Amino acid sequence: MYQGQVVHGITGRPIPRAVVIHSFPGKTRDASGLEPGQWRTIEALGPDLDPNDPALAPLMDRLDRPPRGARECTLTDENGWYRLTLTPGPQGPPDALLVQAQGFLGVLQQLSTSGLARGYREYLTPDENGSVTLQPLKLFPAGTLVIHPVVSDLGLDTRRARIRFHWTVSEDNRPSWLADLWALPKDNNWASTFRKYELTANLSQTLYVPAGLDLKLTMYQVFGNPPPPTSLGTVRLEQGEVVTLGRVEFNKGVEISVIVVDQADQPVESIRVFGFDESGTNRYQQQRTDDQGRVRMKVHAHSAGRLCAVYVDRQTRETFEECVPFEVGGDEDAGTEFTLQLSNEMLDLLRAERR
Repeated sequence: MYQGQVVHGITGRPIPRAVVIHSFPGKTRDASGLEPGQWRTIEALGPDLDPNDPALAPLMDRLDRPPRGARECTLTDENGWYRLTLTPGPQGPPDALLVQAQGFLGVLQQLSTSGLARGYREYLTPDENGSVTLQPLKLFPAGTLVIHPVVSDLGLDTRRARIRFHWTVSEDNRPSWLADLWALPKDNNWASTFRKYELTANLSQTLYVPAGLDLKLTMYQVFGNPPPPTSLGTVRLEQGEVVTLGRVEFNKGVEISVIVVDQADQPVESIRVFGFDESGTNRYQQQRTDDQGRVRMKVHAHSAGRLCAVYVDRQTRETFEECVPFEVGGDEDAGTEFTLQLSNEMLDLLRAERR
């Protein structure tokens, strides 16, 4: 049996009637689209829930692998506690507890790790009574955004368009609890707050974002040679608040070329090039150079920034960059070439990284 408590990530108070699901880690876990009436129906159910109960369908349909995406589930009691006797999953994705509540970002607690190369699965160790008591799981307040990303006339099958949504927190408003919200699983007993970051093209949809923070919003494509990122401005939502961004289109941008060469002016293949705007906070889609040392990238019209090769030391996390500045106007600058010459030291680092 697994047991634990679900608490408010800021105040620490218990959260009753949160839904706890024995599931797999997956991509589609945002419950922002549920209506208040659907949440009330779920919260009125007893503690022992049937995953196949029609009342749970609006929530279960958001799991990544239906219908085998959930096995056991329950509601937390008035003190935020849950207790689940679990059936271990088959060999495959690690088991996890998925916790969701109305108006909160969800949390994923991994219960096992898979050693796929060695063909074993390691579970958390129960006590002498056969119980595993997990750390308190923190849910953080959320508001809801409604967005309709538009992809059209870009020379690709819009059904294959991959769109990602990204938010950053203003440096002037970073409360201490933000570290818990951002905590990586390996640093947080394998629990992590999750959020929806993939959007569907040409469809109105909702997503949860943290409440009580000044958030800078961006969306970008990650297919082929995508247009530059689109800024959605800065918002601050209170818990339960709904803000509609409406239809948002990508600007086509200006396509430039970057040629990466060594100290002998010879082109270098398979170097990942990053583009940054003038502020350094917005990043254009990274690309790798071809056999001619060339990469094409779309940047905002009438903009400036830098084009960089980046190496991050895996041990120290120290970052090394070598860059060339760029500046473009409008369509008349399409096709402009920029040359990024790398030092021998940087090339050695990047080549070692690929081994």
